Amino acid sequence: MKEAEHRARSASLIVNTLRNYIGGGKPESTTPRTSEGVTGAGWELNLAPTGGFQIQLPGKAKEEVIALPGEPTSSTIKFHRGGYFYCAVCRDFTALSFEGRASAAAGDERQALSHDDFRKVREEQIELSGHAGVQFEIGYRSGMTCIRQIAVVEERLYRIDVGYMAANQTNAENSAACKRFFSSFKLI
Repeated sequence: MKEAEHRARSASLIVNTLRNYIGGGKPESTTPRTSEGVTGAGWELNLAPTGGFQIQLPGKAKEEVIALPGEPTSSTIKFHRGGYFYCAVCRDFTALSFEGRASAAAGDERQALSHDDFRKVREEQIELSGHAGVQFEIGYRSGMTCIRQIAVVEERLYRIDVGYMAANQTNAENSAACKRFFSSFKLI
């Protein structure tokens, strides 16, 4: 697959993934979660099946590895409950023939945020497990907010998302869950 075709397909996959997160804009439950269920006890350490990372989630995550010819291997850990979603992804480009593809994919992620279904609210430079990265706050038409962190380490793109429906929690509780989730990400 040519690089231009690969980038177009990658951008399309990013937009579809973001749309799938919001599930048509309806949270799984409209019952507010207590801080015990979001930021308190019950968090579990989850190891990625590939991609060399670990992260804590408020329960046992669903794991997925996708390895298609001509595409980066993608390792995903995700958890969804009560209007919250947590997702950590490693897209490994080391086996592909064009160098610098992980950095280009990070650019694709940024470009995909210009889609009509959502808007970038904020962008700032961050450090993710000791590596330079960027954090976006994304607002969806449905009322969901997503905080996304991206970092490129060698030829791997790491993307970590947490999202929530604004009606489900106060900003302080959302912030505490985000901080716990993001700070638990470690390369291993």
